[in-house]
Amino acid sequence: MTEQGDERLDSLLRAANPVDPDQVTLWGLDPALDGVFDALVKEVVADRPPPPRRQSRRLRRSLVVGAVAGTVLAGGGVAAATWTASHTGHHGSPGMTENDTSEWLDTAGDDFPAVARQLGQAFPFPPGDSVDAYIPGQLPHTGLMQVSAVQRTLAMDAACAWEGYWLQEHAAGHAADAYRAARTLEQVPTWTAITTTGGSSVVALYRAAAQAADDGDAAVVHQLWSVGCTDLPRKWAGK
Repeated sequence: MTEQGDERLDSLLRAANPVDPDQVTLWGLDPALDGVFDALVKEVVADRPPPPRRQSRRLRRSLVVGAVAGTVLAGGGVAAATWTASHTGHHGSPGMTENDTSEWLDTAGDDFPAVARQLGQAFPFPPGDSVDAYIPGQLPHTGLMQVSAVQRTLAMDAACAWEGYWLQEHAAGHAADAYRAARTLEQVPTWTAITTTGGSSVVALYRAAAQAADDGDAAVVHQLWSVGCTDLPRKWAGK
């Protein structure tokens, strides 16, 4: 590789590279990047004599740092460098009344919406609705929240949605869709997220809603729906 060739390549890399290669030295990453560059050289230009050491180091900085920077930018720019996870690895202590033994999640974590969405997949939502509509709106944006609390919140959101959907379809005279909603409401009191965290009074309310839907009693279903369900992203019963 000639001096002229190195200079032209350096010029092109400097123009395209969002990171100053000389900054790598300040970060103390030269040894690690040297190893990456040497591996590339072995695979790509092993049959050619290596460039002078000064130019080799400058070239390796440009190539490797450019590749790393490209990866970071493609993954979300500067935000990717400050990415935080919602999983804390800490669990609640057994025997406590304020919490259970499920993991504490950091709701400010970048992956919290995805984690909450996965937890919410256990609960069905009416046609035209999904758990995505409730994340993160129905969940806090900062602080710690246990897995069981996320599940309970989304389970109750799903129950509210089905109550509202039943009211909508019942009022419209859509018997098949109202029947489908009533059958789902029968299952709500059996959901683990409800039975293990809601308490007997909450389970009783959901049983009452299911019975009222089965009886076609819209007044009772609407009364129960009005307790904690009026701030849903989609106000089914208001249609």
